[in-house]
This record gives sequence, C-alpha cells and structure tokens, in this order.
Amino acid sequence: MDSLAGRCAEVVVEQDGGTGYGSGLWLATTLVVTAGHVVEGGESVRVRLSGGAPDEVVVTGRTVWRGARLDIALVELAPDVPLDEVAPLAIGLVPDEAGGRLPFTAIGFPRHQSWTDTDTATWRDSDQIDGVIPLGSSVKRGRLLLHRADGRRLDARDWSGFSGAGVVCEGSAVGVVVESAHSGMLEAVRLAAVIGAYEPRAEGEREPEPSATAARELMASHGVVPAPLRGQKRRRPAYEAMLGQYAARCTELTGRDRELAGLLAFATGPDPTSCSSPVLGPERPRW
Repeated sequence: MDSLAGRCAEVVVEQDGGTGYGSGLWLATTLVVTAGHVVEGGESVRVRLSGGAPDEVVVTGRTVWRGARLDIALVELAPDVPLDEVAPLAIGLVPDEAGGRLPFTAIGFPRHQSWTDTDTATWRDSDQIDGVIPLGSSVKRGRLLLHRADGRRLDARDWSGFSGAGVVCEGSAVGVVVESAHSGMLEAVRLAAVIGAYEPRAEGEREPEPSATAARELMASHGVVPAPLRGQKRRRPAYEAMLGQYAARCTELTGRDRELAGLLAFATGPDPTSCSSPVLGPERPRW
C-alpha cells in the first residue's frame, strides 16, 4: 500500500455511555495505533479499513497496549477474513534541531466532516491536513505542534474524532494526534517517546521504561522499528559558493608565509589587540 489515505483507519469503540469514535493509523497488517483516550473504557473495538480500495472492511480489534503516561494505544486486529499484506511503517525519529521546520501530513475523521446522504444515513468523511512542525516549539514537553499550511482554524469540538490520526513525515509515522488547543492547533505525541527512543524534558511526558519496552517489542514483532528522518538540510552560508570558487582557483597558498605568521600570532598571542602585523594593521583602540 502506497497511499497514506489507505492507511487511515476509523476506530469505533462501544462504551458504557454510548459509541466512541476516533481515528487511527494502520502501522502493519494487523496493528493499528490510535490515541489512548479513544479506546478508554471500551469493551470492544471495531476498526474500519479501506486500504485504498472502494470497499471498506470492518474488523474486530483488541487493545494490546496502552501508555502508562502517554495518550497512545496499540490495537491488534483479528479479522474474520485474511487482510492484504501491509508493509510496516517505520517510527520516524524527528531531528532535534531548534528552529527547524518539518513538513507533515495527517489524515483522520473529524466531526466537521460529518454529512447525511439521501437515505438519511450519517457518514463521517476523512480530512487531510498538511503543514509544518516547528521543531523549536514545545521543546520541554516534546509534543509535535501541527501548523496547517492553509492556516485554517476550527473550534476544538469540530476536531472531535480526529484524535488518533497518525502524523507522517518522509513516509514514516512520527506521532499521533491527541488533542486540539483552544487556538485550533493540533498537538501530537511523538511515537519515538512511546518506545523510549526520545526523552522529553518534562517528566510527565516520559513513558516509564517497562511500558516503553513493551511497546517497542510489540511494534518490532509486527516489523515496525525506528528510523531517523533526514530532516531539512541546514542552510549553508551565502558566501560558500564564492569560497568554493576561490579554493578552485587557488588550490595552494604560496608566498604568504609572512601574512600567515601574522595571523597565527594574532590568533594565539596573549593580547591580540596589541598586534601590529602588516596584514592586520596597527594597534586598535580599546573599548
């Protein structure tokens, strides 16, 4: 399966108070990740899959792991019929570069995509959001803040059902949407934190080691393993091309012994301000 839309799953949970609804990401053939609160108090879990095909398949699942601190859950599928093989997604390790920006895509089934067709049946359709994750934000809590490229803002209640949607960067799963702030911005928990490959500064955002180990081993049994992302390349100085031209034209410095000696004395001397090397000029005033 090449389509991210085909990996997007609907998670329906029967609870004491009625039916709960959320989104999920199909990590491997029989493994789906979602938000922990989506499956909370659920006696049974039904997962609706499409796999990019016109016909949807609804399969039974059971929660096999739920975070002790992090709002994440893993659901194993127990289909009545064999499912098509789904290649495992890697857990993307987000580069730790303050100020960097990482493009993302997330697909889920929010409340604002509900509609009723001609036979009065109620449907909930998918919504795809694209944008960037500012890596300089939420550095203590370690959350991923999702900035939409289109700048669209919705009330938090309109995002109901989008919880559990997977956040994908460079073809790897990096996080799961867990809440919407009052500003309409979505927040996601890093999957790297779930398996102990990333440690937030805030104690409350760290999954205890026994639980993280269990999640890591469970994912690995389905072929889901961590992999570093490339991230955006660092911007190189604007004058680098000019320096490259100079280096190509002058591959070796000759006849510059005096100037080089003056530079060395200036750089390593006890009082560089007193140096009067010809290349550096006379002593400069102190400030």
